[in-house]
Amino acid sequence: MRSSTLNNFVREMIGDDTTMVANSSAIYADRIGRLIRSDYRAVLRRLLKPTEVRDLIAAGRRIAWPLLNRARFNEGSIRSWTRRSASRGITLVLGQQEASKTLLGFYLPKTTEFGRPLIWLDGTVKRRVILGATFVHETGHHIAREVLRDKRGVRRGCADDSDRLDNRDEIAADLFVSIGMIPRRSAVALFRTPDNGLARLRRAYRRICERYSIPFDPRDRDDEDLTCVIGSLHYVKLREALLSEFGV
Repeated sequence: MRSSTLNNFVREMIGDDTTMVANSSAIYADRIGRLIRSDYRAVLRRLLKPTEVRDLIAAGRRIAWPLLNRARFNEGSIRSWTRRSASRGITLVLGQQEASKTLLGFYLPKTTEFGRPLIWLDGTVKRRVILGATFVHETGHHIAREVLRDKRGVRRGCADDSDRLDNRDEIAADLFVSIGMIPRRSAVALFRTPDNGLARLRRAYRRICERYSIPFDPRDRDDEDLTCVIGSLHYVKLREALLSEFGV
């Protein structure tokens, strides 16, 4: 991929230094560039077996989403998330954090203190799509813990994107968000095309922006929108790799 083409795409996504503070722009540009250059197929081959991916999808249908990979997730409401969590034996807690906005949620397996698993979400987040994706991700930890036989404790996410791509737990949980946003039929239409990889990525990214009302013009974005940009890129790249590597 030519660096000039990549740089143009990055500028298209985050704007230039006139649309946000210069340092923030540079940070997001670096994160986006690293995500675009990352080989997600290699990540999947390193972290998950084909049988594990199939087992995760099957468990997701059985435990949480019967139409997983067949129909797109709806964002839902906090009330519906609470009801769904309760039906799965999980307590959903909406909290508030003042010091940092980096922690959107976490999953805590069953402990003697709580008596049942717990999902915590940052209730101060305004964009429903961010909360919805976080809810699915944390529910994904609950499902993946059963499938992958992982008995470790609290799931607090990763410090940055590079950590995420080396973390089996996070990729397994992200699988549910990615497939929920782009089920297989949509993935085939988006990614099995003759154009080059960056063109496919741009088209899929725009589709996600349109579907979830994420401003495509950088001048119309706030910090939460930039979180959506990073997340959308990650989930689109992961979805393409899942289709290409495992055919799901």
